[in-house]
Amino acid sequence: MNMANWMSIDFGTSSSVAAIIRNRQPELATPLDCDATGSKIFPTVVYLESNGNISACHDAERMKDFDCSRFLREFKFDIHGGVIPDLCVSYTAIVAAVLKVLKNAAEKSLDDPVENVILTLPATWHGDGVQQQVMLAAAREAGFKQTELIKEAQAAAIYYDFIEQNAQGYSLIYDLGGGTFDAAIIKHTGSDYQLVGNSSGLAIGGKFFTEKITEHYLTRTGINIDYSDSASLEAILSKCEKIKRHLSNKENGEFPVSHQQNYTITRRDFESMISEYIDKTLQACEKLTNVAGVKWEELNRVLLIGGSCNIPLVQTKIKKYLQSLNMGNAHVVWRRTESGKSMDPQFAVALGAAVYAVRNFMPLPKPPVHIGVLKRCSNGQIYRLKEGVNTFGRETTLMDFSFPEDGKMSSSHFSIEVIKHGDAYEYLLTDLGSKGGTVVGNMSLTDKYAFASQQASLTGGEKIVAGNTKFKFII
Repeated sequence: MNMANWMSIDFGTSSSVAAIIRNRQPELATPLDCDATGSKIFPTVVYLESNGNISACHDAERMKDFDCSRFLREFKFDIHGGVIPDLCVSYTAIVAAVLKVLKNAAEKSLDDPVENVILTLPATWHGDGVQQQVMLAAAREAGFKQTELIKEAQAAAIYYDFIEQNAQGYSLIYDLGGGTFDAAIIKHTGSDYQLVGNSSGLAIGGKFFTEKITEHYLTRTGINIDYSDSASLEAILSKCEKIKRHLSNKENGEFPVSHQQNYTITRRDFESMISEYIDKTLQACEKLTNVAGVKWEELNRVLLIGGSCNIPLVQTKIKKYLQSLNMGNAHVVWRRTESGKSMDPQFAVALGAAVYAVRNFMPLPKPPVHIGVLKRCSNGQIYRLKEGVNTFGRETTLMDFSFPEDGKMSSSHFSIEVIKHGDAYEYLLTDLGSKGGTVVGNMSLTDKYAFASQQASLTGGEKIVAGNTKFKFII
């Protein structure tokens, strides 16, 4: 199987991430049109052009200033099987446009086609719901032949397992993204893991935190906004998103509104706006431990996943909660694991899904048994057979099983056609100067089709004399 044949996509509310697989290792794909920082983030936005085309990600970001009414963001929340009112475009089409951009970036990174994808989904998307069906249909429209699904929190745990290796005990996955909160409990057993339980998810995340700042901003500045004016609304939301990010790094901020007015806000102001949301996430974690039958004191670590965990209040509340349960020694994993290994929480879901693809859909190929020809002329080298027809000189018709290096075949006198059917190798050996059958070891296969539908068990070192018998053996 082509190792470049799978990729993974973390389709997020505000941004998405793509991971490729190179030499069985996960690696982030770089947007083809990224900013000067080389960010690995793809904005989850689209722009509907008047000619019916759909621009996505960075291309859409550049187009929004021309007509904000055609610009869509945070549509992951609204996904359903129908058409977006007033725009005459389906959710399947706009999701597919985003997936195509990520697929193209992955193929450019690998310089190889990518036909299969692992999509990560929130825990709130259950079973065969409409959202899952839209995602599957969009993946087909984007050009993927096979699509597999995995929950976001589970993918993050898999990546931790991959990074830390030989992990033991229980991990609580605390995944707070752009629009949803998911939690899961994973039991690690060295080289393997088990999903013990996951939450049903909550509509909590960065989108709602930005909305809280937006309300505060409009109240403090006295600005009246027409919510039907998409350009004005987009400008306010973009500004408040930047203010939110600023407060993750600074204690306060002052931002110009006009020549005569500034908007000021402190981190404490912001924390008071979202504190109730964070409390609800901890309540969801408490409920999950009860349902999963795992006590808090049994947890070895809490893995913080998702961009919204950059908000200091999230980490502060979790640590205080653990201390209230006399679990001060439990590890809160944020950017580094217990052993100090780097783990970026914003990319863990996509990278974990790529690891999942390697483990479940890209098995290591079984070492194929090759037949080689012992040439007693020139260098006496044994050459590996290729799929297709291989022809050889007549110094000898004796062959050995071997695992030789590739080499150039010689040209004439007898041929071996090699046909691969899944894990089976089928061989048609023909001695161009003989009408007899093939001899394998001490077995004489004289009937031309004696082994056409049977298996011949062959081991290294057995001699084969080429005849015209067709036979098959399974590796």
